[in-house]
Amino acid sequence: MATWFELIGGLALLFGLGTRFFAFSLLVLTIVATSAVHWPMDWQTLKDLAMGYAISNEGFGNFKLPFLFAAMLLPLIFHGAGKFSLDALIADFIMNGDHENILDLRAWSLGLLVIAAPMSILFPVIGLSVSALALVIGAISFFIRR
Repeated sequence: MATWFELIGGLALLFGLGTRFFAFSLLVLTIVATSAVHWPMDWQTLKDLAMGYAISNEGFGNFKLPFLFAAMLLPLIFHGAGKFSLDALIADFIMNGDHENILDLRAWSLGLLVIAAPMSILFPVIGLSVSALALVIGAISFFIRR
C-alpha cells in the first residue's frame, strides 16, 4: 500500500495535483518509514539517535536520504505547487484568482502541525505550543473573506 501511495503521490506531485495533500501524506509516510526502518532498534538519548545520520555498517540505519526527502517536501507543504500546476488552474477557475492568502495560511498551519507532531514527543511544552499556534492559524484561514 505504501509503494502504491508513493507512486501515485509522486505522479500527483509531478503534475501539481493535490500538492499539499500528497506532500503532507508523503512526509508522514517518510517519518513513519524513518522511525520503523532507519532508526536504531534501541536508543536512550538523542546522541544514540543521531548515529543513524552517518553511513555505517555498525547496526544503525542510515536516515540521511529520508531526511532529504522530508526537506524537499516541506516547501511543497508550505508554498504549494506554483503557478504552472493543475492546482493553480483549478483554484483560478473556482476562486477567480483570489486564493493565495488563504492557501498560504492553511499551508503554514499544516506545516507547523507536521513539525509539532514529533516535537511534542521530545519536547511536550514546545510541541503543544506549536500545535496550538498551527490550529489558530488554521482557524484564521477559514474566517478570512474570499
